Amino acid sequence: MQPNYPMEPSKNRASTGKLGMSDRLPRLLAVDLDGTLLGPDKRISPGDSSALRCAAAAGAVLLVATGRGLHSARPVLEALPVPAYAALHNGALMLDPAGAELWRVPLQPHAVAATLPLVRSGGLHPMLYTGAAGGAGGEVTLVLEPAAHRSPYTQDYLRTKSVLLELVDDVAVACRRGVLGIVGFGPRRAALAAAAAVAPLHGLVQSWWGPAPVPPADLFEVVAPGGTKGGALRRLTERLGLTPQEVMAIGDNANDLDMLRYAGTAVAMANASAEVRAAAHFVTTGNAAGGVAHALAQVGLGRPELRFPTSQLA
Repeated sequence: MQPNYPMEPSKNRASTGKLGMSDRLPRLLAVDLDGTLLGPDKRISPGDSSALRCAAAAGAVLLVATGRGLHSARPVLEALPVPAYAALHNGALMLDPAGAELWRVPLQPHAVAATLPLVRSGGLHPMLYTGAAGGAGGEVTLVLEPAAHRSPYTQDYLRTKSVLLELVDDVAVACRRGVLGIVGFGPRRAALAAAAAVAPLHGLVQSWWGPAPVPPADLFEVVAPGGTKGGALRRLTERLGLTPQEVMAIGDNANDLDMLRYAGTAVAMANASAEVRAAAHFVTTGNAAGGVAHALAQVGLGRPELRFPTSQLA
């Protein structure tokens, strides 16, 4: 994956990515969903659930950080063993543990207008996640054109996610509706072309590309500066009166990179990309093997018997 994040790391890591893991017990846990907390069956394992309960009992606060919107994330949030903050749409929308909206970081209308033709030039159909502040319970609608809806790449995505849809002739009509993100699905060459076309807008938007939830498609995503998981984590950390050294982040994909770089303890899943593993202080087991539980045990927030031998630390 090729991320485009301007946020500076909270720690000065070497080129190998791992220096200075915090020696403080984490008080805020930021955990990705798909590929991290959720197993291949899209469920939270009993071991991970137990570990989160142990962490909460020790006083840790949980933040779930996901690219999903509320409509798709709600069943997972309801299945969590402890209350949690939720950073949705890659961090562009934040909810408190009671489900109340705390803030959102929409793209500016002129940024959306500038981005749409560039995404199209790469061969992707841009789709917009929109929703005005104060809307119904944080619900957001995916606005798309008929051609995008007919695309087999989009259909594969829609089969894996529960999303509110609105079909329009031209998504540009939704530029002023509070756009939380722009997404397109297609072959890798199209995602790469879109990424290259949008790159000059760096600073006006943030973007990345990578594998879509259903192979062989890739996806390309665009959000506002600060509308990322790392931006949401930074803001929540400050809101809770904590420091980055008291934060632990666990993830597997490019949209997790800036929250890993911010956290005093950064953990990559064994199933993570090489780039994510390089940005972590250590690599835990995979999402099919209780990786979250093992990571929490390693820092003293879970069952001691799950700790790794020192030689297994990345």
